[in-house]
Amino acid sequence: MDLRLEPITEEFKYLDEVYAINDEAFPEQERIPSGSMLEVMRQYGCTPLAIMDSDELVGFIAIVPYYPTSIGYMWFFAIAADKRDRGYGGCALQKLQQKFPQLQLVLDMEQIDKSAPNYDQRLRRLRFYERNGFSRAMVGMSYFGMDFEIMNTQPPFRIDDFRAYLANAASRQWKPRLYPLQDKS
Repeated sequence: MDLRLEPITEEFKYLDEVYAINDEAFPEQERIPSGSMLEVMRQYGCTPLAIMDSDELVGFIAIVPYYPTSIGYMWFFAIAADKRDRGYGGCALQKLQQKFPQLQLVLDMEQIDKSAPNYDQRLRRLRFYERNGFSRAMVGMSYFGMDFEIMNTQPPFRIDDFRAYLANAASRQWKPRLYPLQDKS
């Protein structure tokens, strides 16, 4: 495995494949439509990175590095369906942490809730992130009518620093709300 992170631009050779991964990996209500993905990411200061193994695209990560508070918010992280369970995801997260060692990386994922129909999938996702340096913050985040759970590297979660990032990033369309989370696992 010769994994590297490469910037995604409009001229990126595998842009259509990035869009296909985006469409497959995220439910419609959670994804940015591929046709406007790069423009929306640019508007929010997001850095989209292709996960490459030699000359093969295996996935992508979109991160907003917010240097005033040393927070890096992971907007999106996806591995192509036919490349999952091969170690690419963990390796990509290690590369991301090496690329941004000064940042506390923060992500949101579906809340861990035993009553959820995809509870087992959520639990596997949680364990994956924990194996790769993330901890549960026990903070929920709500936006666009959806509720998520926050995980972060370099605990403890610096909620005030993350709030500063959110205040900077908030728009008319995106105004996330943070709240304490109860453990339902």
